[in-house]
Amino acid sequence: MTVYYRTRTIKATKIKYAIDIEISLGRGRQFRCSTGLFLNDKNNLHKNKVRNVLTEDKPKEKNKTLSDLKKFVEDQLYLYEAEGTFITKELCKSIVTDFGKASVNAKKEVNNFDILEHLDNYIELCKSGYMLTDDKGKYTANGIKKFVTFRNHLSEYIRQKGDIKPPQIDKKFFRDLQIFLSDYTNINGTRKTLINSSINKNIANFKTFINKYVIVEEHLNITLRNYKSDTVKRLKDDKKGKVLTYLDIGEIQRLYKHDLSKREPIYEVVRDQWVFIALTCGVRIEDYLELDEEQNIVNIKEDGEDILCLSFYQSKTDEKVVAPIGDIAQKILKKYNGKLPKVGVTLSNKLIKKICNWASIDSKVYAKKIKGEPVRSFKKYELVGNHTARRSFCTNSYKAGVSEFRIMQISGHLDRKSFFGYIGTTKEENAKMFSDTKYFKLINDIDTPVRNLRRV
Repeated sequence: MTVYYRTRTIKATKIKYAIDIEISLGRGRQFRCSTGLFLNDKNNLHKNKVRNVLTEDKPKEKNKTLSDLKKFVEDQLYLYEAEGTFITKELCKSIVTDFGKASVNAKKEVNNFDILEHLDNYIELCKSGYMLTDDKGKYTANGIKKFVTFRNHLSEYIRQKGDIKPPQIDKKFFRDLQIFLSDYTNINGTRKTLINSSINKNIANFKTFINKYVIVEEHLNITLRNYKSDTVKRLKDDKKGKVLTYLDIGEIQRLYKHDLSKREPIYEVVRDQWVFIALTCGVRIEDYLELDEEQNIVNIKEDGEDILCLSFYQSKTDEKVVAPIGDIAQKILKKYNGKLPKVGVTLSNKLIKKICNWASIDSKVYAKKIKGEPVRSFKKYELVGNHTARRSFCTNSYKAGVSEFRIMQISGHLDRKSFFGYIGTTKEENAKMFSDTKYFKLINDIDTPVRNLRRV
């Protein structure tokens, strides 16, 4: 089967040429049908494409129609042949005519396309458990929240830029959306400035919505002819806005001992949850909230000694972690009758900042210097969140001289690069650590340089 295009002279005028579609099914079975498209010069049709020359009207639009028609005809013919239907000239004409009707339906589909309404439906399917993650699991509340956040950003984009229709969803649109998310003011007058990593996450959520819902046959089944997933490039992480910190052992002690008896009980639970995480293994908050005391708190025997441990599998890497539970963490467990203190991600992230402020954890933290911009500074409590507990565990263990290998076994990091991203020592702290090394002590005791340096 071969499908191609030919020109035909319109005898009535002799100044224009028609484009016909030729369907060849073998010797003696060639059927020609009109496409309804015309040329100013018969030489402007070359290899099934209209040449982009000054003598031709709207060549790009004609080429798109010809490309779509050819694919439509080929697909329909393959279906009929698979069913065993004998292809006739009348059937070929019917197929070409149906393409025109399909084009009308496609225009209606475009006009009725409401991307926010479709995104709302997708979010509801995620909440119900019908729509699954790539790992075939249910979306967590945090995962759903990310789609809701993106929905809010997209709503603001549409309010300022106008409706989004299927033909607009292309490489240029995604770049425009990336630029918009980097700095915009919402309807409430609040300025939003997303860093590149956050923009990438939002774009990834949009692509997931498209790939799993918009273009999928069992859902919307809408053709996005200008959308190619692999052409949507991630932005390089510019590190802007990322100001990371940790609490040292003294600050954790101050936080733990701070009197919260006159505050609402929820504050004490949040504080104890944070301290427990920071002093055990720096477990991610999402994993911590899934822990079960009966399943994940175990006694192990090693060299005849009983050691109370936290034992669980990380959701992110599926790697097993076994971490000893220290005295303060055990006191926290006893305080809650063997239960783990638990408060949800969003609320605990918000309240821990207040608690650290009350505990006077307010030393200055400086942002990374960005060329051409003034250096920003923050009070430490402003930067503390749930994940700071994980950074605190890794950094304090490292500063105490524990080998990176042993820390990674407890923290669950799989590679050194990601692990050292959690080490929050400053240049000054690093200098102090270096001054305590054997090498530094050796060079301070030099008598005979050659002899002593050989010992290094």
